[in-house]
Amino acid sequence: MRFRIAAAVAMVAALGGCDRLKGDQPAAKTEAPAKPAPKKNVNQPVEDALSQIPPTMRVTYQKAFACEVKRNNAVKGSKAINVTPDYVRGLMERLKEKPGLADC
Repeated sequence: MRFRIAAAVAMVAALGGCDRLKGDQPAAKTEAPAKPAPKKNVNQPVEDALSQIPPTMRVTYQKAFACEVKRNNAVKGSKAINVTPDYVRGLMERLKEKPGLADC
């Protein structure tokens, strides 16, 4: 039992002394410098139109937009929806008139 304790103490002392062997040299860097984050391309007029949606209707608007995308993708040869401020406002108005647009 004493031998195990003495061996453990000797091992800890040896491992603790490893730092003294390195000297004052700083550790070499092994990692590459971090890359800067890519800049987001934000369309400010669309952002402004989206911010005009009342907070109580944002989830419903997202569902309606998802339904619009789903319907658009179902049509063969259709192009992506061009999301403009007018499109955002128009979908909001259609959603106010017909709330069922969010159920697809």
